[in-house]
Amino acid sequence: MKRLIALLLCVALCCLQANAAGWLPLAKSGGGGGGTVTLQDKSTAVVDSTIAASPYTGTANITVTGSLTNPAMTITLVFGATVSAVTAHWDSAGANQALTQIGTAGETTGPTSTYIFGMVGQPTAGNKTLNVTWTGTANELQIFAETWIGVNQTFATAFPSGHVSTTNSAAISGGATATQTITSATNDAVLASFCNDLTWTSIGATSFYLTNGGFVAGGSNHAAGAVSVNLTAVNNGGDHWCGVGIDIVHN
Repeated sequence: MKRLIALLLCVALCCLQANAAGWLPLAKSGGGGGGTVTLQDKSTAVVDSTIAASPYTGTANITVTGSLTNPAMTITLVFGATVSAVTAHWDSAGANQALTQIGTAGETTGPTSTYIFGMVGQPTAGNKTLNVTWTGTANELQIFAETWIGVNQTFATAFPSGHVSTTNSAAISGGATATQTITSATNDAVLASFCNDLTWTSIGATSFYLTNGGFVAGGSNHAAGAVSVNLTAVNNGGDHWCGVGIDIVHN
C-alpha cells in the first residue's frame, strides 16, 4: 500500500511539473476550438408587403456554399404584426432542414415582431426554397438569411440562450438610437434584428439590410464578438421599437 501511495504521488508530481513546463495542453474557455466565426454567404432582403396568411414558401435570396467548415445558418424574420407559433425550414422541397428559434421580440403599438432562427451543420447548398409558417395575420414579412463558418457544432453552445438580448415595446423619440447589448466573446460574432412601425434612419455596425416597408420598418446588422457588443439602429420618428440580438459562438 505504501508503495502504491508513493507511486501515485510521484505521478501527480510529474504531471504538475509537466504542466508548469507547458508540456500539457490547458482547457480553453469560450468555444474551445480556436476558430473564428466568419460570415460566408448572405442574402438580399426579401420584403413581402402583401402577405397575410401563413405560409411563405419561396426564395430567401441566398445561394449557400457547399462543404463549409463548421457551418451554421441564421435567418431573421420581421412581421408587420404580432404572430405566434413561427417555424422556418430551409430547402423545404428537399432535405427540409428545420431551423430553431433562438430569440424573438415584439412591440404592441404597431404591432410588429421579429424572430431569429438558426441551425448548425451544413445547410443544403444552392438557392433553395425557404418555408415559414405562423399563426395570425402577418401584414408584411421581411426575410434575411446568412451562413457562417467557424461555428461550434452543438446548437445550445453555438447560440447560448443566456446571451440573447431582447427589447420589447420600448419607447423612443425621433433621432434617438435603439441599442441591443449582446454578451459575446472574442472570435464570436453577434447578430441583431430591429423593427418598428415607423421608419429607421440608419443602422450601425455592419448592415445586412434596412428597409421601411408598408407595415413595418425592419433592419439587421452584425459585428465581431467581444465581451459586450452594442448593435444599434437610429429611429426617424417617435414611437416604440423592438429588437433581438444573439451571440454566435466559435468552434
